Amino acid sequence: MVFNKKLTLRILSAALLSVFLLCFLPLFGGCAAGELSDLRSVSKPYAGEYRCVSAMWGKKDLLPQYRSVVLTLEEDGTFCIEATEKKGKTRRGEGQYSYDAENGLLIFTAKFFGKNRTKTAFLENGTFVIEQKFVGKTLVLKFGMGG
Repeated sequence: MVFNKKLTLRILSAALLSVFLLCFLPLFGGCAAGELSDLRSVSKPYAGEYRCVSAMWGKKDLLPQYRSVVLTLEEDGTFCIEATEKKGKTRRGEGQYSYDAENGLLIFTAKFFGKNRTKTAFLENGTFVIEQKFVGKTLVLKFGMGG
């Protein structure tokens, strides 16, 4: 019986120590756990290369005119979009982006005709859509990671 009491006491002591460490260690660690960035913003899983999988301007499909349209989100907060036509001509644009982890939004900022323009896109399952009115029609670009 003495052996069981000692074992029970050890298990109880270990459990109490674990609870104490989990509850109070953040208070003594030099930083508040609530102020730490969430893992998603630290690891930046949204950074990478996205391929345009659909490009519609009104009812016209623009994608067949291009060999590739790739938007790259760099880890430093910059982006680059590169569109290569089937004829070989390449167009390139760049700017900055940020990610709102709370709302799942990518926020793009780029200079266009001398003014800073901002567009937001909801990122879900590695895809996002950007819409813009252009000459009376809506341009809809859908991008997918690795697609």
